[in-house]
Amino acid sequence: MFSTYKDIIDQRAESYHKAMTLSPLARQQELNWLIEYLASYNPVSTNSTAQVYLFDQLPIKRHSIDRLVFFAAIHHIGNREQVFSEFIRVFKSQEKIINEAGINHLLFNKMEIDSINRLNIYNYFNGITYTVFFCRLLFGLDQAKNGDILAGIDTHLIICFESGKVKCEWQLVYVVKSLQALKVCN
Repeated sequence: MFSTYKDIIDQRAESYHKAMTLSPLARQQELNWLIEYLASYNPVSTNSTAQVYLFDQLPIKRHSIDRLVFFAAIHHIGNREQVFSEFIRVFKSQEKIINEAGINHLLFNKMEIDSINRLNIYNYFNGITYTVFFCRLLFGLDQAKNGDILAGIDTHLIICFESGKVKCEWQLVYVVKSLQALKVCN
């Protein structure tokens, strides 16, 4: 399939972007919900910094950070145990991880769930053909037959007809879990 993350991005980024142009409100809707969701986690102090690093060796002092937020990333990482060990190393005790990896991720099963927020995403298309085309681009299904994609839509997404358009619905799920339980298990 793909040998590196760069290969995924090189092949999928343009396709994903094309899909999002078919439903321009979807990208804005996701961004607005993300900003709204994160607003409740804003620090009281304005003495905060945002930094971007590779996950496996963070140049951050031991027990020095309060929050870690990552999106659409953990499922692309090969050695997740190393990544979570690094998270544990840099966190102050009993801090939180906010992620999009889902509640059934193997490593997260060792953690206590603090909260689960489900955000409904709605896309509207001019017909089922556009819906299939959107899903083909969005999910990288370029070699799948239209009938197979439609069957997947029927199985995994909620679709209905509303005001002469196809309404397609799914959810983003944000899970907040405590690292304390993971520390005990390691």
